[in-house]
Amino acid sequence: MANNAEAFAHGKHPGYEETAWKGFELSIDVLAQKQIKVAINGGALSPEGLAVRVAGLVSLRFATLHVRSLTSHTGQVERI
Repeated sequence: MANNAEAFAHGKHPGYEETAWKGFELSIDVLAQKQIKVAINGGALSPEGLAVRVAGLVSLRFATLHVRSLTSHTGQVERI
């Protein structure tokens, strides 16, 4: 994660694990069809960045799904 932190600071890394994004990308249809709720800890340095990217995918394909982000600093859940 240290290498990612340096790259993130220089704008060369999204701040979340690409495998986390790929998992959503590959499974979003099933998650929507079966109305499965998912909690993921793949945001690493930018959990909100991952949530925003997932929300973008969701808004293009599934108007009824909701994406939320949990901020570890405050414990607040925010709808994206």
